[in-house]
Amino acid sequence: VVKNKFQRDHFVNRVDSELEAGREITYALKKETRTNAQNRALHAVCMRIADALNDSGHELKHPFAGFDIPYSKESVKELLFKPIMREVTGKKSTRKLERKELSLCMDALLRGLDQQLGVYVAGLEGELDNAG
Repeated sequence: VVKNKFQRDHFVNRVDSELEAGREITYALKKETRTNAQNRALHAVCMRIADALNDSGHELKHPFAGFDIPYSKESVKELLFKPIMREVTGKKSTRKLERKELSLCMDALLRGLDQQLGVYVAGLEGELDNAG
């Protein structure tokens, strides 16, 4: 990670050293993805959404038997969050999300739950941003 001039200079010196030593190394540029703290926050937010949906009487229908299933952290992530993520970013995995994309997708989910189902999960504004 290069975030300042000191880190840049250190990286350039490292590349020069490797070249002088005759070693061939491939370097790749990569945008920062979500942090471990954002990963934990994502799962915590999904759990809070599941609790809010269940508490407000919303449940999933079992696809084969038709009985009700309570929402879980996993079902919120897979059935509600990821379709928004794929539509907004074109990415299939939350691991590939950049920090801003994660927040953008979660904001869309929270807004949709509030507008479509009347389910508002208080206290989540900026939680993913603040985790990273």
